[in-house]
Amino acid sequence: ARGVLDRILMDAATESVASFGEFPEIAELNGFARLYGRMITNDDQALLTLNALIRAGREAERGYLAAADLVPEPALVELFSAKALERGKFVQELEERIRTLRSTPDKAESSIAGEAHRAWMGFATKTTNAECHAILAECERGEDFSVAAYRAALGQRDLDQQTRAIIQRHYEQ
Repeated sequence: ARGVLDRILMDAATESVASFGEFPEIAELNGFARLYGRMITNDDQALLTLNALIRAGREAERGYLAAADLVPEPALVELFSAKALERGKFVQELEERIRTLRSTPDKAESSIAGEAHRAWMGFATKTTNAECHAILAECERGEDFSVAAYRAALGQRDLDQQTRAIIQRHYEQ
C-alpha cells in the first residue's frame, strides 16, 4: 500500500510542479522532495540533468547514424558519421561526470519519440524524390531537440561549476 501511496503522491506532485521541458523526472523529483520535506542537493540536480542530456545525446547519435545509412551522397555520410561520433563523445563525457559525482549513468535505451523520429526519417526518404533534403530536415529537427535540452540544462540554477562548464562547452559546439 505504501508504494501505491508514494506513486499517487509523486503523480500529484509532478502535475503541480513546473515542467522541465522534455524532462519530467526533474519536476517529479522536485515535487517528491517537497512532499516529503527532503532537500534536493546540487548533486541530485546535476545527476538528473546529466542523465537527461545523456538520453538526448544517445538519441542524437542514433539519429545521425540512421541518417548516414540513408543518404546516398558520400559527403553527407561523412558529415552525419562525424556528428554521431561527436555526440557519442559528449555522452561519454557526461557519463564520466556522473561517475565523478559517485553515481551510475542511466542505461536507458532509445525512447519511443526517438524511434518514431528515426522511423519517420526512413519513411520520408522512401516517399519523396528529395531524399537528402528530407533527411537534412529531420536531422535539423533532431538537433533542435538537442539544443533545447542543453538550453534547459543551462537554465538550471543549482549546477556545480564543473558540470555547468561541460554542458556549456557541449552547447557551444
